[in-house]
Amino acid sequence: MDETLICFSHLRWRFVYQRPNHLMARFARTRRVFFFEEPIPAEDGEARLILGEAPGAPGVTLVTPALPDALDAVAAQRVLLDGLIPQAAIERPAGFGPSEGLAGGL
Repeated sequence: MDETLICFSHLRWRFVYQRPNHLMARFARTRRVFFFEEPIPAEDGEARLILGEAPGAPGVTLVTPALPDALDAVAAQRVLLDGLIPQAAIERPAGFGPSEGLAGGL
């Protein structure tokens, strides 16, 4: 699997199994999938990504940004995603919308 799909969602994976969950689980059969959920408050004040496995969907990695209240959420998520790309060895990133201007020439 050398292709990677990053999905930015306004839904939580565990909220209810809807179309985005279904599609990402199917895509994960043939590629790595990172499912970005909406941010949660960072109680310790440190911006970070919390990574975990999606229940019932092998190959889907849940990514939950933990952000301090004072940060610009969009800018902070761009910085965190910039760090995830090399950490997860994502090659040839391409994107649109919220991913414009990120590492790797997105």
